[in-house]
Amino acid sequence: MAKMNRRNFLTAAVGGGLAMNAFLRGTTADQQAKQRIHLGVIGCGNYGMADIRAAFKAGGVAVVSLCDVDSRHLA
Repeated sequence: MAKMNRRNFLTAAVGGGLAMNAFLRGTTADQQAKQRIHLGVIGCGNYGMADIRAAFKAGGVAVVSLCDVDSRHLA
């Protein structure tokens, strides 16, 4: 497995975003409205919690995994 560095991470993230965009283009607006987005958060400090709050505010999101080096952020 390739060593994970910032470049590899960003490449994978952009690739995932492009794949999701291509997938959503093939569905109707009604199908998109029924789909629930599964969200995984890496880094649950201030910015991570702001992202989670924004996702819940937008609706249609289920947080399925959390990861942080500081266990106090996961409580």
